[in-house]
Amino acid sequence: SQFNPLLIAFYSGLASMVGDMIMFPFDTIGTRIKAHKSEFLGMKQGYDLIVKNEGFKYLFKGFSTTIMGNYVLIMLRLIYSLWFIFFSL
Repeated sequence: SQFNPLLIAFYSGLASMVGDMIMFPFDTIGTRIKAHKSEFLGMKQGYDLIVKNEGFKYLFKGFSTTIMGNYVLIMLRLIYSLWFIFFSL
């Protein structure tokens, strides 16, 4: 069976975005715990304090930058795939 490099590039980029969307709040909480060790005891307490004091959407603050990075990676993968298709003939 023959694979389609364009679909592989697209779906790998999509999977990367979904993974980042799931993990980004945990990364935000972990960063806050490291920066303020005296205030947070763990992930649950970190989550509760951030949501209580700053709101749920703070957990995704800066996420647009991550998505733009994924967009650039998707474009690079697509360019590489097109290069592979056209120059491997």
